[in-house]
Amino acid sequence: MAENNTIPGEAIPLQEELFKKIFDSSPLGIALVTKELRFFSVNSAWEIMTGYPKRELLSLTVKDITHPDHISVDLENIRMLMEEKIPVYHTEKRYTRKSGSTR
Repeated sequence: MAENNTIPGEAIPLQEELFKKIFDSSPLGIALVTKELRFFSVNSAWEIMTGYPKRELLSLTVKDITHPDHISVDLENIRMLMEEKIPVYHTEKRYTRKSGSTR
């Protein structure tokens, strides 16, 4: 038995299940993107926040919904994160919702 009371080999499925529960039930919008910044998974809170249904979001990129005033800073932070020059970054930014309004 492993120290955390799981049988070796069960830890990854349990972690995946826990991640999915957190992802799906979070009141905060969560979006996962590819290296090309295309959305590949979003939770329902992200749909509400952006005003886009999931099927449309999966055809968009971060740049498509980021307010123009925030794109350059956001892209620079993402670049540094991907190059492992920074471990994480926090930001407050506006998104352009499907309706054209910003949030």
